[in-house]
Formats: sequence, C-alpha cells, structure tokens
Amino acid sequence: LPPLLTVKNEDASYCGGAYQNYYLEYKNFDLDNGLYTDIWNFIKSKKASRGCGPQKTDCYEIFYPDKVLAAELNLQALRASENCEDAYENDVIYSIHAVKNGLVFRSHFAHVIQVCERELLIEYPRIERYITAEGINYLMPIWQKNALPTQSNEATTH
Repeated sequence: LPPLLTVKNEDASYCGGAYQNYYLEYKNFDLDNGLYTDIWNFIKSKKASRGCGPQKTDCYEIFYPDKVLAAELNLQALRASENCEDAYENDVIYSIHAVKNGLVFRSHFAHVIQVCERELLIEYPRIERYITAEGINYLMPIWQKNALPTQSNEATTH
C-alpha cells in the first residue's frame, strides 16, 4: 500500500479592490520517500501549458483535463452550481488529490468567480479509464483496501 499523505494548503491575500485572492489546493506526498507526488503524472487524459513568473526563472507546467475528462468534470460541476456555466466553458485549472474511493479534482478560479469552485469526485472504478498503468499500480492498493468491507464495517451496517 503506498503510504500517501495529502496536505491541504490554503492561502489568502488582499491587494485592495472588491475581492480578495484565495487559493486552496491539496498536495500528495509519498511517505516512503518523502517526495511530492503529482497525481497529474498519472492522468493520461490531459493537456499542458507552461507558465513563468516575471523573472522567467520560476517556470511551471499547468495541466488541464482533455475534452473527455473535462466534459465529465464540467457536467458534474454544473449539476452542483447555479449561474456558473460561463466559468466552465474554457480550460479550467484543477488540482487533484487521491481519496479512499477515487480522485478529487478541485477547480480553481480567480477573484469573484471563486464561488464557482468545486471539489469533484470521480470514483473508482470509473476513474480507471483516465489513469495511466503506472497510476493504476500506484493508486489501486488504496482503492482495493477501501473497497473491501471489513468485519467491523459489516457489523455496523446491519
């Protein structure tokens, strides 16, 4: 079982004007080696763009779901949101973290449309079609362990 630790990171700032900046993301760390595990590396249905800060030394990749995965996420988001159709029309930035029954995609928007941000769960086994073989090997032990009822769980459900 991969010992995966998920850390929630929140950041807020105010630079004047009507709306503050707020950011929430989850980071996954492999406790065997202490390294950050980017779940996007396990997603085969993605596209990437590169961004750089003003100094051009702090560059990073931004991943977006491809059209098929985006369509599933957008449909789920719009079912949970009123008046957010415009927010989900273009590429949406998501952070991803693993949970015991699938993957959670958290949408990120700027300023006033942050009200449209959602945490969208795609459960195992449905998520399998979007994940690489390496990702399945890494994440499957988490999902299999949690998919099997234990003796104590069965006792509490009856």
